[in-house]
Amino acid sequence: MKKLLVLAAALAASALSFGQHASTTDGSGTYQNPDGNVSIRRATVVMNENRQLQLTLEGSRRVSLFGTWSRSENGRYEVSVKTAQNNSTPPMTGQIDVGNGTYVRRINVASAEGNFRWNISFVGTRESTGNPTNPTNPTNPTNPTNPNLPGAPIDVLRFTDAPRGNGDWQYLGSRASLNRVTVDAQRDGRISFEFPGISRFKIVARYSRLRGDTLPVEIYEGFGARDVRGTGVVSLTRDHTKVLRLTLNGTADGQRFNISFIQGRLAINQNVQGSGTAEVGRNNPQRVYAAQVILDQQGLFTIRGTDGSNLHVNGTWTEDRAGVITLSVTDIRGRRTSYGRGTLNLDTRTDQVRSFSLSGTTDGESFFFDFTVR
Repeated sequence: MKKLLVLAAALAASALSFGQHASTTDGSGTYQNPDGNVSIRRATVVMNENRQLQLTLEGSRRVSLFGTWSRSENGRYEVSVKTAQNNSTPPMTGQIDVGNGTYVRRINVASAEGNFRWNISFVGTRESTGNPTNPTNPTNPTNPTNPNLPGAPIDVLRFTDAPRGNGDWQYLGSRASLNRVTVDAQRDGRISFEFPGISRFKIVARYSRLRGDTLPVEIYEGFGARDVRGTGVVSLTRDHTKVLRLTLNGTADGQRFNISFIQGRLAINQNVQGSGTAEVGRNNPQRVYAAQVILDQQGLFTIRGTDGSNLHVNGTWTEDRAGVITLSVTDIRGRRTSYGRGTLNLDTRTDQVRSFSLSGTTDGESFFFDFTVR
């Protein structure tokens, strides 16, 4: 049986302005009704911010019920549900316990009509391990099988993407250039953002619905701060698995942050420190302890010493494989004709410069420039 994938936003009441949850849970239970008992092996619960509830039971047959929810405490929700096919049936009331929000721990709802008792009793054991390759989503507008659940649709997202590109990071009065971000969207409604080489802290947000290919997010955690508030927008590819652009803005303990990023070709602008040697012709080798490395998205590079050394090399670059950049030298400042080759090595996770080496000829003399970041 296909796994029903759903968005979840099970979030602590102390941190959020509203409760929200969705999950698919493996377990066991029974649905008693006048048409006969239904054994339950899987339960899908969707509660959106409009306090609408959808409950889908899968087992000996599939049953969909709809209703409302209200927040209780310690992960327990007071609910009222009924079948969609017959609105004259009495509502079942009771509790759904979602614990810490990753899956449903227990469902107990019941009602009485005449001499017959309607009842759902279910105990969850784990997040569902059903087949995710052919998902269905009754609240997704691309599969509109649920006209009975009002309110904006909840959308399924599950992807991890680490695009390269160009961006800007501003926080606590400092500013840095971004060349890579990592975005991780979970089915439980969380989406996190990491900035390798810039910050060791994640920014964590919640999302609820897509607007076309645009995903608004509400930021609630990050920077190691206690009070984090902000909003953002993530633009995705049509299949909603790759990030094209993002903006994040807000405050962390009262300090503004602004982050923007556009996916594209690798681009870096880094000032690095370490040790190296620059040598041209018969001149004495020059020690270099700091350098600036620029790779732009048009395929041009500049490497220059920033500690008083006079080496300034320009050229073109291509990426042969992850973390390895081939450099072609076309110009050395102060020289008439120059050509040469070189290699720039990057950290494959953060794209931070690790080392570079260049050699060739300039005005009929050989040159050599190597550098290792410390």
